[in-house]
Amino acid sequence: MLITNNKTMENDLNDLNDLNDLNDLKDFKNSNLIFLVGLMGCGKTTIGQLLAEKLHYEFVDTDDLIVQNYQQDINTIFHEKGEKFFRNLETTTLQNVINNTKNIKNIKNNGKKYVISTGGGIVLKDENRQLLKQFGYNIYLQTDTNILVQRLMTDTQRPLLKNKENLAENLQNLYNQRNKFYLEVANLVIQTNNKNIDEIILNICRQKPL
Repeated sequence: MLITNNKTMENDLNDLNDLNDLNDLKDFKNSNLIFLVGLMGCGKTTIGQLLAEKLHYEFVDTDDLIVQNYQQDINTIFHEKGEKFFRNLETTTLQNVINNTKNIKNIKNNGKKYVISTGGGIVLKDENRQLLKQFGYNIYLQTDTNILVQRLMTDTQRPLLKNKENLAENLQNLYNQRNKFYLEVANLVIQTNNKNIDEIILNICRQKPL
C-alpha cells in the first residue's frame, strides 16, 4: 500500500494538462476498475469525475446506481428499509458493476474502463472488501474528520448524520470503525488534507503501484 504525504508538489499544477496522453498514468493501464473509497464528504464523487476525465475512463457512482435502480433516494431507503437492507443493495450493486449483469453493459468486453465512487460504508461487509480487493485498484481518500465536519455541517442528505449537534463525534466514530477497512482494501492512500482537487489528482497520477 502506498501513502502520500502533504509535501509541496515539485512541479506546477499545470502538469495536469500533460496527463491526457496517459504517459504518467501507466500505473492504471491494467486496471479496468478503479474504486474510490473513504468517508462521506472526502470528495470521492468530485475527484472521481475529474480522475475519470484525465484517464479517459467512464465515471460511475454506486449510490447513484442504487437510486436509479431502486427508484428511491438513499435517505428514504434508510428510513423505510433500514441500514442492513441498504448495505445489501450496495453489495448487489458492486457485484453487478463487476460482473456486468445489469448496471454497466459489457464492462469487460467493450474496452471501456471505469472510475467508481463508492458509498462510505461499502467496506463494512467482508464480502464487499473481498470483491474490491480481487477486482479493483482501490484508492482511499483519507481526510481528517475536522475537515469533514466543516463540509458536512449543512448537508441533509446523509442518513447517518442527521444529528448535527454531535456531528464531530459521529464522524470520529465512523472513522474509528471504518479506517481499518479502508486501509485493508487500499492499493493507494491519498491524504487529502489542505489539498485542492488538482493537487489530489496529480498525487494520484504520480504514484506507482505495489
